[in-house]
Amino acid sequence: MQLCCCFGLKHQFSHKCDYSRLNLHSLNAQHVSTRSRIFKSRVNMSSEAVLTVRLVRSFEHRNFKPVVLRGVNLDQKVEDFIAFVKNDVSTRSGLPPPFKKFDYDTMKIIHQAHGAKTNELVMSLEDDEKLILCNGLDLRSCGIANETELAFFKMADYEKYKANPQTVW
Repeated sequence: MQLCCCFGLKHQFSHKCDYSRLNLHSLNAQHVSTRSRIFKSRVNMSSEAVLTVRLVRSFEHRNFKPVVLRGVNLDQKVEDFIAFVKNDVSTRSGLPPPFKKFDYDTMKIIHQAHGAKTNELVMSLEDDEKLILCNGLDLRSCGIANETELAFFKMADYEKYKANPQTVW
């Protein structure tokens, strides 16, 4: 048995931290729980995330612009985040004026990190009950994590497009 310098565990392998040879099935339950605890502490478990918000101006014309927001607090309420994004968009340089002045009011999850993407070019029209963010909840409880992509749009335009999903071009 040799003491592993990274895990602080004694196991049956004699190597110098070559974890590609580490066989997890041979470790006992104590080693596995200690190992997962160590990895969880190393993973960024902070409440801040990088989110991409897709500003959807027109569903029919597929007119949208992505905006990357860094350091977003996942413990804030949805309505606070919407107000923050509206303020950020209105003052952000590099966005055309029509995107800055548009009346966005609803957010929906488009894609989460390491998940499947939709074939829709703007956003999926299914699972509105699960994916549209509800006011009064914090972002984390809505299912938002680091590297989540969101759509920010006007609900009246979305309902009109959902009733007749035809694109102009």
